[in-house]
Amino acid sequence: LQGAFTDATDGLMFDPLSTPERLIDTRDSSRPAEVVVSVPAGAAAVAVNLTAVRASADGFLSAYPCGTPTDTANLNFRTDGAWAASAIVQVSEDDTICVRANVSTDIAVDVTGTFGIGEGLSFVPVSPTRAIDTRDATGGWAPIHGSDQTFDLRVTPSSAQAVTGTLTIVNPFDSSFVSAEPCSGAATSSANAAKGAVIANSVTVGVTDAGRICLTAFAAGHTLFDTTGWWVA
Repeated sequence: LQGAFTDATDGLMFDPLSTPERLIDTRDSSRPAEVVVSVPAGAAAVAVNLTAVRASADGFLSAYPCGTPTDTANLNFRTDGAWAASAIVQVSEDDTICVRANVSTDIAVDVTGTFGIGEGLSFVPVSPTRAIDTRDATGGWAPIHGSDQTFDLRVTPSSAQAVTGTLTIVNPFDSSFVSAEPCSGAATSSANAAKGAVIANSVTVGVTDAGRICLTAFAAGHTLFDTTGWWVA
């Protein structure tokens, strides 16, 4: 359990980033046992995507406010390929979160938004609704999601400023990732899958142009997106 959404007046409000931002990628440096990640100043919590790459053994990642380590897994991964999972993580007083792996692995952390007191967005849960499925042309796209192809897709009402949903990669022709982001031209991976696998990940990200996001595939395969809620002012 990472938290709860309520109608309490003292709850936190969500502020999506205009573009998801990669905060750290240890492939560019070393593999410390605990990765300290600086997040936007003033946030009480952050919505992040955690990715483990080139692990030495099967393992898991834990994300937490620095100074309060936990053995609760946010992401379980294997040695082959890249593995990703989203999380909402409380922030420590020095504007950091920490990510720890129980085995040696490279770690990437992307932030998609922040939670704080004051102005921001409130969550509206809905029954899961499939916005796209390239296997059967739901959403108007078929027969596959092509390599480097971007789908510009409406996933929320025009009044929404962010979306929460489930992104699924099905049977990619090669190891792949799909990015889900506001249609801003920049992309970080949201879900990763090995060749022929079926992998899903939750996504909480801002939307643009009347409730639209862009889905971009690294390798050809099938892509699904189910909207589970959205965020409004």
